[in-house]
Amino acid sequence: MSVKFFKLAVPVFGAILLDFLLLGCLTFESTQNVESTQSVESAQSYYERGIQLEKVGYNYAAMEAYSSAIKLDPNFADAYVKRATLYFIGVDYSSGAALKDCNKAIEIDQNIAQAYFIRGKLLAELGNGQVGTETYALEKRIRTEDPTLNEGMKNLDLALFDLNKAITLDISFQNMVSLEIVGIHEKKKKVEAEYAKRLADRYDPKDFIVVPEPGNFHPANYTSADLFDAVAAAEKFVYYQGLSAYPSKLFVSDVVFVYQDGTDIRFRTADNAIAKTMKVSSRTGLTAGQKVRVYYEAFNIKDWEVIAIKRL
Repeated sequence: MSVKFFKLAVPVFGAILLDFLLLGCLTFESTQNVESTQSVESAQSYYERGIQLEKVGYNYAAMEAYSSAIKLDPNFADAYVKRATLYFIGVDYSSGAALKDCNKAIEIDQNIAQAYFIRGKLLAELGNGQVGTETYALEKRIRTEDPTLNEGMKNLDLALFDLNKAITLDISFQNMVSLEIVGIHEKKKKVEAEYAKRLADRYDPKDFIVVPEPGNFHPANYTSADLFDAVAAAEKFVYYQGLSAYPSKLFVSDVVFVYQDGTDIRFRTADNAIAKTMKVSSRTGLTAGQKVRVYYEAFNIKDWEVIAIKRL
């Protein structure tokens, strides 16, 4: 081979080699794009197959189709929603799996009303169960005075948000969730009322001179009243012959101690407008003129009974 031939051949072979490499790269890139497109198309076909299977009642097979679509396209939000719906209506029921699918769908697309609807229903169901059974959680809230500790109430709040969001995105959901929203609000009111009652029932025995009987003393059951008003109210009690119990009412009043004579104890109002003698079952050690808060049961034709006396 002559030097002249070599000089001519090198550029030619180089050009051919370059063309070959470029062609290979383009072919590889094209193959990748085709494979990617095929995966997305396959995910869509599985999704559509799932819809058709649902229409004829093959829900288990539909769920498998949606799962295949998700496997091929992990960002297929509609497929997550479809599968979550099947979980929710009882196909291989799992509230946890349904909630997980809804969360994923909403993470991908925040504008799918069905995802919020299903998640709202799930959270409402979860929250209702929790507030119905988590007495410990309610007691913990009372001890710590931290309302965020009740998981049931938090889930009910989240459910309200999701159900209202579903309506915002698609007004057709309004008829389906309006009663549910009202029910959640009623449940929340009931729980908060119970919480307020239990909170009002808290007391420290160390604050009492006459200590109430443990387990039977519920301060929330006592009506706060001036002693004068309590006497006036008791005079209106009506007793009918043959009744097994005398009509009565529980009151709590801030009063001034007058004296104690055995089991008789006498209190008066701060303005000295009225005084009343009651029955007490223990020594009090009170001094004349001492201000206290007395919890008592008032009767009309029977002696009033002191339940507890608290220091002021």
